[in-house]
Amino acid sequence: MLHTLKVRTGEAKAEVQISLRPDDPNARWNPRQKTNAAGEVLFEGLPAGSYLVQRGSERMPVKVPDSLDVLFSPVVFNAMKVTINNENGYGAQVGFMNDDLIISVNGTEFKNERQMKASMEALADEATIKLGVLRNGSTLVIEVEPARFFKREGGADFRPATR
Repeated sequence: MLHTLKVRTGEAKAEVQISLRPDDPNARWNPRQKTNAAGEVLFEGLPAGSYLVQRGSERMPVKVPDSLDVLFSPVVFNAMKVTINNENGYGAQVGFMNDDLIISVNGTEFKNERQMKASMEALADEATIKLGVLRNGSTLVIEVEPARFFKREGGADFRPATR
């Protein structure tokens, strides 16, 4: 069964670009539409699943068919979700597990996605960094070599997330 998702911006403003994509890092499908005079767009023919609605740099996760009519309310991404894709890779070796949330670097807690990315990029050339990790409600610190951890051979994927 296919579904229609209505996204409302909350303001009667036409020509605001809204995009939708499956919440899957490998997805290549990403339709874009401009709002009508009421500030709404319809995305039709959607299979059930998780999606990200985007307006500019702001994003909002939605689940179809759980949510078929949504008011766009951007979410603050202030963590990186870890997915281990190689159990023998560097990430697993230093102690990371699936669904760990990286919430800080060298003691500086992430406030938003822009600050999170800037912090990580600024420290990319360091020999080691300390990552604050939220796991099952507890916080721990894992020291990593960024040159190994954030590369393909690190054996992990990272996606912006919320706490």
